[in-house]
Amino acid sequence: TTTTTTTTSYCATDCERCAGPGVCELCTNGKFLFDGNCVAACTATGYTESGQDVVGNTCVDIDACAAVPCPAGYACDDLPAPALGDAAGRTCTQFDACAWFPCELTGEVCADLPPPAGNSTSGRTCTDIDACAAFPC
Repeated sequence: TTTTTTTTSYCATDCERCAGPGVCELCTNGKFLFDGNCVAACTATGYTESGQDVVGNTCVDIDACAAVPCPAGYACDDLPAPALGDAAGRTCTQFDACAWFPCELTGEVCADLPPPAGNSTSGRTCTDIDACAAFPC
């Protein structure tokens, strides 16, 4: 009796390595990996071409914080695609220096300074509470 083995390829055209039916991990022929598929160009809103890296050409989310940094004294949060790689693709939140760098002495009140004070102890002031002024004898 002769046994015939049929090998089924799960990889689509232009896919060199796949994780299963319809899920590509590495594209060939200059194609870009996007959401498990090989595409000719990264045209989806909020994505750009990464170029050749360890997994080949890929489409990656544009880092709006790198492209358009927030002003000094603000923390930047990049929004995921399909947010754009411009100012609309990120949020800027005033840095809370008191939360990250509380006053060292007991009895001091911390107050954040307005931007561009910074994102360290230079972005806040510590003031001693004058108990005598608040509660005179």
